[in-house]
Amino acid sequence: MLETVTDGNHKNKSCKRSKDQMNQTITLQTATSEETEQKQTLPAGQHHQEALAFLNSMEGYNLASTLPASKIAGGRNVNASDAHSNNVVIIDQLTSSGSVQMNLKPGDTITFGSIDGRTQKTVTIVGVYTGAVSVDHVGLVLAPTGIVNALSPAKTGAATVTYMKIDAAQVNHALDVIGRLAPNATVQNVADIMASFAQQLNSFLDILVAIASLSMIAGVIIIANSVALAMLERRRELGILKSVGYTSGTVLREILIENGIVGAVSAFIAMLLAAGGVILLGQLLFNLTLSISSWIVIGLVGGSALLAMATAALVAWGAVRVRPLDVLRYE
Repeated sequence: MLETVTDGNHKNKSCKRSKDQMNQTITLQTATSEETEQKQTLPAGQHHQEALAFLNSMEGYNLASTLPASKIAGGRNVNASDAHSNNVVIIDQLTSSGSVQMNLKPGDTITFGSIDGRTQKTVTIVGVYTGAVSVDHVGLVLAPTGIVNALSPAKTGAATVTYMKIDAAQVNHALDVIGRLAPNATVQNVADIMASFAQQLNSFLDILVAIASLSMIAGVIIIANSVALAMLERRRELGILKSVGYTSGTVLREILIENGIVGAVSAFIAMLLAAGGVILLGQLLFNLTLSISSWIVIGLVGGSALLAMATAALVAWGAVRVRPLDVLRYE
């Protein structure tokens, strides 16, 4: 998929959506009933610029032919009947559940002003979509193209964005054609963007895997050291057990069960702490609901128990085969 962006001096007949990012004057007005209206102000402090950035990023759609691909969390999506209306859809970050301390909701109105201050448009929020900036959305306030054009009559700060699906073998030819038809267009290959993002993500995951591997090696060493010390301290106990009829296999199984229980309980407590940290981090910083699969929890707890048992078996293998007479003679 290719994304082409042209400035206001060029029009593309196959244009599907327009984006307007303006240094606007914004008035928030929350209508609570037909008789009363409650005005809302932009948040103060560190969230002020963030809220402005969300509101200033407006994306226009030719609703007669193209509808936003949005996951609606409240209200409804804009449709063809809204093509000549002042209805918009906003991102969920601007609602009470967002991170910018806004309280917008379907039914509220927002007044946008153009850069030159000559034009104002009061829009009505009809829906809230969930998600973040992606290849599906350039802006964060989704509106009909008429609103975008009205707020930027001279096309100042406006860009036309066209998405095209092109066969991979024809990409170079398509770039040549676009370069001839729209010399000032900026072309981005979404496939290249996603490949670059995937590469960066894989590099980050490789670092995490390396850190986790080092932690696992350190854990194995700690477990082995603990079992070895326990065997030295329990030499008399092992000798007594073997003198009353316990075999080496029975003693080894007892040690494996002990270490397996310790490993499973430790892993379960660690998973509780990790899950709590992930959930709190997602809600407080990213306003996301993060969860951990129950199968992952079971696998990690079971794997930790098996790792502890395997390490204990390697260390205790020789200790449980000592002769009872040799142990009791020197204890």
